[in-house]
Amino acid sequence: MFLERLRIINFRSFDELRLDDFQQINCIIGENGAGKTNMLEGIFMLSANRGFRTADRKELTKRGAEGFYIEGIFDGEIIQKTLTGKNKSLTLNDSPIAVNKLRTYNPVITFSPGDIFLATGASEIRRKFFDSAIALLDDEYTEHLVLYERALMQRNASLKKDPKHAGLWDEALISNGAKVIEKRIKFVKKLIPKVENLYQELAHGDAKLKYFNNFRLHKDIKQSLKEALEQSASDDRIRRHTTKGAHRDDIALFINSLTAAKSGSQGQNRTLAFAMKIGAVEIVEESLGRKPIILIDDALLELDPPKRSRIFNKLRDSGLQIFMTGTTPDFFDFAGDNANIITFPT
Repeated sequence: MFLERLRIINFRSFDELRLDDFQQINCIIGENGAGKTNMLEGIFMLSANRGFRTADRKELTKRGAEGFYIEGIFDGEIIQKTLTGKNKSLTLNDSPIAVNKLRTYNPVITFSPGDIFLATGASEIRRKFFDSAIALLDDEYTEHLVLYERALMQRNASLKKDPKHAGLWDEALISNGAKVIEKRIKFVKKLIPKVENLYQELAHGDAKLKYFNNFRLHKDIKQSLKEALEQSASDDRIRRHTTKGAHRDDIALFINSLTAAKSGSQGQNRTLAFAMKIGAVEIVEESLGRKPIILIDDALLELDPPKRSRIFNKLRDSGLQIFMTGTTPDFFDFAGDNANIITFPT
């Protein structure tokens, strides 16, 4: 996809913002607090129907306004997000579109400084990465995930208050959990070789990834999860929460045969996180047949110039439309003379 025109009204810090004539490479320059990230978040809204920092409408709406409006033209198609009072709408060419359909129609992927926690942080962060990437590929995935998490919450509540009835939630947990795990495994099988090759290309080092569940998994995923819940039933009642399932999935990361989180340098872990994100970008493009838009919010700042250039060149040479933020024009020297410069405040 290619963003041609953007209009934002009463969103975040903006009274009104109108921009057009975007190019493949767009560098957004301004002091901290000038609204650069708010612009990226407006673009993201037209894919995910939420901000990448928050979904809270009060935080997204300019102070004193009743709502906001965002409009983008992508390859000649108009996407609009309107929120006014109790009314809200999301449309494609003036026709309503469901959020899960919009994500796959207009995929947008963000890169931020916090991505380093993909390599160094808790397993929950990596699961969220899987979930957000797979949601761009499969418009049914989020539904299964939501139903799984709802059943998990109810089961855990029962284990705390009335353990005898905790099993009432097992069927929903198993059926939806099996779908979530199946789709995660399919995604990760594609991701692992891409990340390992990308890390070699970007960092000239060796990275290995291994996906795992916290229960024995055989060919029939649904039956595997059913058996795991049965075997852990006594332990679950003692611990008063569900110990086995998709909510414990993780991916182990290694750099030069050592655990990334414990032994990798900041530069190595940031580059590994970029490799994971770029790998996801490639899978999205291959699966959907359309190029996602890339939003880079200060994520290149902490990298040394050679790695920064290699990562940027990898994205640029893929023909992806890129929006990057920075505080000075000099920072974007690596982007070349053809980059479109947008200076904030506009």
